[in-house]
Amino acid sequence: MSSEAVIRKISALLARADQSQNDNEHEREIALRQANYLLAKHGLDLATLTKEQRDARQGPMFESDDVIGRAIWKAAIYSSIAKLHNCTCIRSPQNQSIHVLGRKAMVEVARSIAEWVIRSIEREMPIAWDAVEGKASINRRSFHTSFGNGASGAVSDTVDRILAERKKGRIGDEQLSRSQALVLSNQDKRALQESEDYLKKLYPHLRSGSGSYSGSDEGYAAGRTFGSSLSLNNQINRKAKVLEIR
Repeated sequence: MSSEAVIRKISALLARADQSQNDNEHEREIALRQANYLLAKHGLDLATLTKEQRDARQGPMFESDDVIGRAIWKAAIYSSIAKLHNCTCIRSPQNQSIHVLGRKAMVEVARSIAEWVIRSIEREMPIAWDAVEGKASINRRSFHTSFGNGASGAVSDTVDRILAERKKGRIGDEQLSRSQALVLSNQDKRALQESEDYLKKLYPHLRSGSGSYSGSDEGYAAGRTFGSSLSLNNQINRKAKVLEIR
């Protein structure tokens, strides 16, 4: 299957979910896993090609530039989804934008999924706020920020779980052979290293980004609950961070 066909399939999947308004935690996990399955299979196909053929299939190294505003939890979502697709991610605080770097085909897929997950979280925020009791003592803006941090943490956990399973050759409900798992793991390592080298070439001087503190316990808990089926429920830092351009 060509990279273009993979992108079309994933885009269609996300579009259907948006149209039906049924993008709950379980739906998002299914989407991420289906995307992972398609891309893992695509990675196995790529491993049989020469470097020139892989380059032609996935396109040139590419850097996207999307305005996301000041919400650091959104940058954290992009960073997690980029990692799932062997891409890297940096944030430009001055321009309030996020940059995903990697092979163009994978960057496009990562952007599509990240945008969809962010829309899902934003759509749930007012619903979660309406369900909170005793609002007089809670700042709505802080609640929303904390909700986003909690949800982005859950997405990060899900991505880590998917990647751990992929290293073992577990793709969705399918178990790859040991040799196939090794081929896929090596392909992932090469692709990620390529993206990281591209990042260093374009931005040799980076810094650790500032964090987004979760000031509302209620908001953070609601965000984690909303994304609970995407997480491993392990203890995580309550600050969302991503690399920034100096």
